Amino acid sequence: MPRVSKLALATLAFVVFYLGSAPAARADPVVLVLTDPIQSGTPLTRLTFSGTYFNPGTEPFTVTDAAIVLEGSPDIFVDLRRESGLLQTVAAGALTPNAPLFSFLISSTAPPGTFTYLFVVNGNNPGGPTESSNFVPFTVTVLPGPAPVPEPATLILLGTGLAGIAARVRRRRDKVDE
Repeated sequence: MPRVSKLALATLAFVVFYLGSAPAARADPVVLVLTDPIQSGTPLTRLTFSGTYFNPGTEPFTVTDAAIVLEGSPDIFVDLRRESGLLQTVAAGALTPNAPLFSFLISSTAPPGTFTYLFVVNGNNPGGPTESSNFVPFTVTVLPGPAPVPEPATLILLGTGLAGIAARVRRRRDKVDE
């Protein structure tokens, strides 16, 4: 066999082996869309994110869990809750109605700023392995909280001090008038 033929045959064998062993490209088992991905609030405000699922597959897909990926942003979540629309079975080819998926309180120690996170759901087809949806970004803007309100004792001290100064000024004025 000529040398060129051996090289071409070896290259062809390598390509066939490589393509045959490469994992097939797979679509997301369920596509998640957040309908309100940009929200803002002050510390201790509850934010609720809603969305829909689309199942492009030929079998139903059951959502069993969810996760938030911090992506370098600070953890500002307190009381993270699964809402009524999160865990459900999505029929093959179906689009679910918009429903609340998750909510949380913004931490009282959250710094002001705008932070982006990723949300993903996990689940499976009947008898299939656990798979993940697409990663959906969402943005939270933490607004500065209201200015602190002085305590009543502080106001009493301030009032007493001002009354004392007023009494002193009045005494001086009375002495000058005599």
